[in-house]
Amino acid sequence: MNLRRNAFEITVFPFVRFKLKPIFPISCLSHCHRELDMFNNDALKYVLPIIPVRQTEKPGVNSQVEVDLSSSDKKAVGKERDACIKLFDDFYKHLVRKENSVDDKLSTSAGCEKYVKDLVDSIDEYTSSLANIVSKTPKFASLQYFYWSSPLTDKQEMAFDDYRYELLGVYYNVGAILMNIAQYLLCVRVTVGTLSFLEKDAYRALIKASAYFHFCANIADNMKEHEIGVAQVSIPLDVEKEMAIFLESLALAQAQEIGVSKAFSADPKENTETTARLSHQLFLMYEAVCTNARTINTRSKAFVDISTLSILKRDIFHALAYQHAASHLFNKNPGSGLSLLNQGLERATIVEDYLTKSQKGKLKLPFDAERFVGLCTKNIRNNTERLNKINSLVHRAKPDSTKAPLPPPQPLAIRPDISLSFRLEG
Repeated sequence: MNLRRNAFEITVFPFVRFKLKPIFPISCLSHCHRELDMFNNDALKYVLPIIPVRQTEKPGVNSQVEVDLSSSDKKAVGKERDACIKLFDDFYKHLVRKENSVDDKLSTSAGCEKYVKDLVDSIDEYTSSLANIVSKTPKFASLQYFYWSSPLTDKQEMAFDDYRYELLGVYYNVGAILMNIAQYLLCVRVTVGTLSFLEKDAYRALIKASAYFHFCANIADNMKEHEIGVAQVSIPLDVEKEMAIFLESLALAQAQEIGVSKAFSADPKENTETTARLSHQLFLMYEAVCTNARTINTRSKAFVDISTLSILKRDIFHALAYQHAASHLFNKNPGSGLSLLNQGLERATIVEDYLTKSQKGKLKLPFDAERFVGLCTKNIRNNTERLNKINSLVHRAKPDSTKAPLPPPQPLAIRPDISLSFRLEG
């Protein structure tokens, strides 16, 4: 797939700056750090994508399969499914702004925690019941035809007689909802003074989302290895697995963004290399997201927007990785810091090019990202100017002839080591 450069979304981490006055004590230079005014508004700090949720219909009955199962058992599992679908439908209405019942539930940290717990509990109850029935009555695995829409891939107007396809749809939606909760908290609900605890809630949601997409990838593998059902219709399992891997990596990359932001807030002068190392890892994670995106062949506009945005994030975070590393190393070794700064200039030029093309109408940025690109561009420009001015007034160092490397990457956002609570029958 040839990803078009027509989208952009990025979290910008502010670099410090000072303003030189006509008379300015040189001894104070190392202590004069001021955050850029444009980053004081927490509402501008994150711009995250909305992940489409999948729609479903009432399952059909496979007339070629006979199952000895009581009507009460069928009714019970059907009721549990209805409860899950209602949660999905309510969140879909939240996404398209048709009602605000979900908004109310996410209005506090406690409310958000309860909403996520209720969602997960409902899903666990239904999927465990479904798997338990299949374990006791194997033919039930192909008794029903399940339909799920595919908003991120080419439309599949088909239903499949495999209960594992139902699990794929359900777990995908849980992962998507958790990612969208993070987007809502950091991009919609955030106000001045609320960002810190919202970041914690969003981080937890993204980490949990990665686990559900990992479930999807494992289920797709299981379906490929063990076919069931009587319908002679093949499920595009490779696409299902590739999409799950892509979204898992994206959720973790977004969680790593939060980690970089919080690390910088804790150490704005970058006295330690924590922010620089986390930032290097963030670039590598988005590099992996882009690699995963290239495995998926689809014409879905939603997917193209999200995946192209990931390309742009990769480029931006590459530039920012050099900025963070240069800021930290400059404090210890100005020559090495300037070496890193110069190495990042090419990446910074790419960022500037995005903004210029967008402003001239040559590049369309989805998710209303132009302002954010502008903030990032100005941020990089100001930090570069800051380091060069300090050097010209204090150190007068030259960039080291040997290129200084980026500090070792430091992973923070890692998928939890959990597995399905039941054995897949296939």
